Amino acid sequence: MKLLQFCKEYSLYILNGRIGTDKGIGNYTYVSTVGKSVIDYCLATGPLIPNIKSFKIDERAESKHFPITLNLNAIYTQNKENISNVQKEKDLKYFIKATDVVDFKEDLQSNFTEDFIHDICSKIDNEHVSIDSIMSRINDKLTNAGTNYAHFKRAPKEDRNPKWFDYECSKLKADKYILLRKYRKTRRDEDLENYLSAKNLFKNTCST
Repeated sequence: MKLLQFCKEYSLYILNGRIGTDKGIGNYTYVSTVGKSVIDYCLATGPLIPNIKSFKIDERAESKHFPITLNLNAIYTQNKENISNVQKEKDLKYFIKATDVVDFKEDLQSNFTEDFIHDICSKIDNEHVSIDSIMSRINDKLTNAGTNYAHFKRAPKEDRNPKWFDYECSKLKADKYILLRKYRKTRRDEDLENYLSAKNLFKNTCST
């Protein structure tokens, strides 16, 4: 009743069982040997609801509580010019094909003109000009010349499972989620017991 009163006072709506893949279902958000219930909720204001892309009670069974996943429609834009130098060094990589060598040399020549090199040399002789500012100008020219050859690096695919996570653990994990999905469809006590047994077997066999 306190939750319903809170929603009424602040014009909030409970999304569980009303939207996404959970619409008309109301999947349990807590399942254990002592019981099962919907005790984890997602609340939203009325104006936000049309912007909801998806909603579901996830099938992550590491805990007795299942995570709630909410995706929103949003517009995201990124301006390469606003990326910091540190991020550029991390996320950008330069590839120059054999067919691009001539064009790249021309880009370098157009950036490193005689006037620019003369200006840099004169600043090197000026004790009041810091080497950092000189290197920054040179780096800007190199970056500008390589603009057409810059690509964002793909993040390396990480193996989420530790080395000791062998085929048996993988099989027990898959069986656990198969039984969880079956229980969600049937809501039968027998299927709940099978899921909990599989979950405990996976935990006892594959825990560190």
